[in-house]
Amino acid sequence: ELDSQGRILIPEYLKTSAGLKKEVVIVGLFNRLEIWDGGQWKKYKSQAEKNTGKIAEELGKLGVY
Repeated sequence: ELDSQGRILIPEYLKTSAGLKKEVVIVGLFNRLEIWDGGQWKKYKSQAEKNTGKIAEELGKLGVY
């Protein structure tokens, strides 16, 4: 739901469940958006970058190029 300034309001229970604090990151592709806590996103991104070779190999096994 949008507020009067066109912002998306996130219910408190979802903010708590997702661990959202002050800084958030919105990432998306095609028709999907994810809202991450800024600190958690940095950790996830760092870990994913360390494992790009392994991730690419596993996707290759699935036929995704």
